[in-house]
Amino acid sequence: MSIFPEILDVANGFHLLAQQKAAPRGEIRIHCPFCAEIVGIADRGFHLYLNPVKNTFHCFRCQVKGGVAKFIGLLQGKGEQEVIDEYKAKHEAARRKKRKKKTWEEHPAMKLSAHQWKLMGFLGKIDGKMFHTNPHYARAVLQWAWREWQLFTSEKSKEAFHVLLLGKYLANEKAAEDFVRKTEKETGIESLWERAVKMHQLPKDLWAEWAKRADVIVRELVEAIRNEEKAADLEGTIQRELQQMKERTA
Repeated sequence: MSIFPEILDVANGFHLLAQQKAAPRGEIRIHCPFCAEIVGIADRGFHLYLNPVKNTFHCFRCQVKGGVAKFIGLLQGKGEQEVIDEYKAKHEAARRKKRKKKTWEEHPAMKLSAHQWKLMGFLGKIDGKMFHTNPHYARAVLQWAWREWQLFTSEKSKEAFHVLLLGKYLANEKAAEDFVRKTEKETGIESLWERAVKMHQLPKDLWAEWAKRADVIVRELVEAIRNEEKAADLEGTIQRELQQMKERTA
């Protein structure tokens, strides 16, 4: 992989491709920006050929030619070797940055609070001591914790959607939102309610499978309540549950 950019990208960066013509072998013909300096008269005849395959250029009028490093140098007023050295330095810096291993402090699981670790069932959040005594085990614990957190947030998102459905079918959406907002505050998971609303606003054929199943379950529950002899009492029970949710979030 070359450390240099594509010659067409370079030409485009200097606005040289505004006027162009095609040439054999997939080359591009443009006005040569070097003719005025070398020949003394600006080129208006599309004499500069750019070869994107070989990453080279050649003007058949002023006879300047070479690779992309020389092309960049001529456009920037630098020597070819200076350009080569600059791109080598940039490439080496990028390579070192890519090779640099991330420290354990940068792991996303370390950004979770101690309370969030406990919500997932851990006794507490690991600290730097474990990385000094047993780094391999510590990294494994971080990976484990992060997987658990993703599962935890997924379940809380599904719960929020269930509560939203219940609130809508029982005409008590405000209580449902209050309950989900409290969950957001207790867990530190942001936008649970917004995600549930966004899912609900989609056409039902675009809902996730678990959301479709949740809708069926809630609808069947509400229908069963309405068909029972003690429908009023059962429905009242659910209403009281929603009221309790509202009171807990007050």
